Amino acid sequence: SCRAVIMARKCLSERVQASITNGDYYGAQQLIKALSARHRARGKHSEAALLIGQGIDAMTEQGQHVIASELGLMLLQASVGLDENKLIAPDLLMLLCRTATGLSQCEGGGYANAVQFLESCIRCTVEAAKKARPELPEHHGSPELHAALASLHANHSEYIHAQKHFLRAAVPEEFGAFLLQWAEFVLPCER
Repeated sequence: SCRAVIMARKCLSERVQASITNGDYYGAQQLIKALSARHRARGKHSEAALLIGQGIDAMTEQGQHVIASELGLMLLQASVGLDENKLIAPDLLMLLCRTATGLSQCEGGGYANAVQFLESCIRCTVEAAKKARPELPEHHGSPELHAALASLHANHSEYIHAQKHFLRAAVPEEFGAFLLQWAEFVLPCER
C-alpha cells in the first residue's frame, strides 16, 4: 500500500539521520548509497538525487567533507549517466564547488583531497560533454569546475596548475587578477 511505502521511506530517512546524529557517518553514507541505488533501480532518479544531495548537505554541516565529496562524485556520475543529451545542471555544479571548498579546508591533506575531487568531477563532465557533443574535437569539462580548481590552486600558490584551469574557465576577471598576482612573484628578468 501507499501508506506502507511512505512509512518505510520515513523510517529509512530517520535511520540515516539517526546515524548522523550518533556520529556514525560511515553508516549513514552506506545507507544513503544503498537507498539511492534502490531508487535508481526503480527508475526514481530524482528521489535518488534528492537523497544524495541531502546527504551531502548533512555531511558538510557535520564537517564530514570527505564523505560529502564521495557522495558528490556519486551524484555527478549518476547524473552523467542519466541523460547523455543534457549537460550537468548548474545547481549540481554549485553543490560540487561548495563541497570542494569545504574539503579544501580540512586539516591533513585537504588541499590535495579537494584537487583530486575536482579533477574527478572534471573528468566526469568531460565524459558528459563527449556524449552530448561528440562532433566537437576537444572536450574540457565544466568551466565552473575548472574555475573552482584554478582558484584552489591559486590560493595555494600553485600558479602553473592554476593557469591551466583558468584557461578552461569562464572567469576572465579572476584570471586577470590571478596573472597580476603571479607577476608580483616572478623575477624582474622574467617579466
